[in-house]
Amino acid sequence: MYTIRMPNIRILHIVHASFPSQSGYVIRTENILNAIIDRDLTIDVVGGIFAKRLEQTTRGSQFVKNGRQYYQLLNPTLIKVLSLLNRIPVLGRLLRYIEILLNSVLIILTVKIKDYDIIHGHSSYRNGLSAFILSKIFQKPFVYDIHALTIDALEKNTIGYKIGYFAERLLIENANALIVIDNNLCDSIKREFNIQHSAIYVAPNGISSDMFKMQKTGIIAKEIAVVPENKVLIGIDNSKPIEGFGIVRKNLDYILQMVPDIHFVVFADKSASKNLPGMTFLPKLPANKMPKFYSDLELFIMPRPKNTQSDTITPLKILELMSCETLVIVNDVGGLTHCIKHAVTGFVLKDLSVHEIIESIKFALSYGDKETLKRQARQWVIANKSWGDSAQKYNDCYSNILLSKNGI
Repeated sequence: MYTIRMPNIRILHIVHASFPSQSGYVIRTENILNAIIDRDLTIDVVGGIFAKRLEQTTRGSQFVKNGRQYYQLLNPTLIKVLSLLNRIPVLGRLLRYIEILLNSVLIILTVKIKDYDIIHGHSSYRNGLSAFILSKIFQKPFVYDIHALTIDALEKNTIGYKIGYFAERLLIENANALIVIDNNLCDSIKREFNIQHSAIYVAPNGISSDMFKMQKTGIIAKEIAVVPENKVLIGIDNSKPIEGFGIVRKNLDYILQMVPDIHFVVFADKSASKNLPGMTFLPKLPANKMPKFYSDLELFIMPRPKNTQSDTITPLKILELMSCETLVIVNDVGGLTHCIKHAVTGFVLKDLSVHEIIESIKFALSYGDKETLKRQARQWVIANKSWGDSAQKYNDCYSNILLSKNGI
């Protein structure tokens, strides 16, 4: 595929969750859009109604950020009404799909869709379906941006999985182009849906290495008074079930008995849980503080269980940690070992057992040349994970769609 400059292209991004929310989903989208430097592209963003994050409403229904016009469909009243209706058992299940049409109607009432050249819809599939419907109504090319397949988090043979599979197949087969977050996810989609889509662009997660760099400040000891002195601090994530926090929490007493000089610092998106002997829970942290907290850790452990999600998606967090030169222990899953090579850029568990976790912590703490591993980890991220490279994939995608549309 090749790129030719096409003047005055207007792209409408329809996203599941929108700025100023600071989830990984939003951070990825914002960084890629910020890295697009083609002045002939006009990019605007519509935040859908699916995430229901109150912080998305803080800047009002319309605002401009980084030269982009943002439209926010959510408001506090709508969040309350939808959240209340979702609690009604039967209606709550139906509402998941009614919201697709509601989202589409609200966009039509809010945005002049006819003024745009391409509709760029982002996963989840409910948000993608909303964007697809609008592309058909207004006869616009449709890009489906897959941050993750929703069905990969569902049990097969359930009704939810079957509906999701049908929806994902519909979007994948009918999109003018697909953008996926990882090569492994690209391969998984081809296998799962038995397709050979001619226009798939891989735009991986990246990193802002100027922001995520080592910043030794002692911030954990300063802000979290319950962290004991003279303990080695090991980070772990508890924001989602995929992070594998449960195996450490369940075996905490035994781990501390076998490695008594450590203390776990738990990162989570939700409000902090009650602290435990040997474990401190952090509240939700702003993005600009994360490098300082990461830098205060000796290690970070990511015991993700092996499944389709963990094998096909490389999370932002692993890149952020590596860029901050914080050593990481990961389970042997594709989304993590894509970055971490054992004793080269970090450490890899042989299996997901409490015994192996203990032995890996001991091995990492006693490793002779940690500084070399830290430097190599950061150098690998800088060399291989650039937001600019992913932004170029977006440019290529748009140009080739319009070239095809114009018969060039």
